[in-house]
Amino acid sequence: MRTFTFFGILLAFPILLYCGVFGILRLLTGLFLQPSRATLLSSILCFVIGIVLLVPVYQGDRRPVNAENLAAALDAADWRDRVAALKLIEQLQLDITDYPSYQKSMTSRHLPERYWLARALGLSKENHTIDDLFTLLSDPQPNVVCQALYALGKRGRDRKSDIIETILAKIRSTDNWYVQRYAYLALRSLGWRQPASN
Repeated sequence: MRTFTFFGILLAFPILLYCGVFGILRLLTGLFLQPSRATLLSSILCFVIGIVLLVPVYQGDRRPVNAENLAAALDAADWRDRVAALKLIEQLQLDITDYPSYQKSMTSRHLPERYWLARALGLSKENHTIDDLFTLLSDPQPNVVCQALYALGKRGRDRKSDIIETILAKIRSTDNWYVQRYAYLALRSLGWRQPASN
């Protein structure tokens, strides 16, 4: 059903847009021209409008991010390039500290950038990146917080007791059940077990 809906929107919207624009143009040109010429002119104008709308799409095509231009992409002005770089860092399991410009993403106003930064920080072997994850636990977006918790769960080799105490404090300070679930899963992956109650 989702696939059907997706392709329905993907195909139906351009067709509906074309019909609407053609109808308006046909109506306007029909006031001044014969019906056959008005139809022909409307079709030509629709084609020209379509070409004009394709120009920004073609110009917006960015160079793909790969291992060779990863550092430049992480420092790019376009946030989408930075997100692509962070995704590639996680995919290739690279240490993000090899690219110091990642610190700019910590304060990005773009949610996907902070989200993928948290995931990439989970692969780092540097001890100080745990503090970056602790900072992301205060992010206003629960999705970023969840990914920071997920990353902390993968970082049990360093500062394990510090991480566990921070995650427990996060569970106590939030009423978001989704964040609490990620926090609990992170604790379990760190080997934490809830102590028996009296």
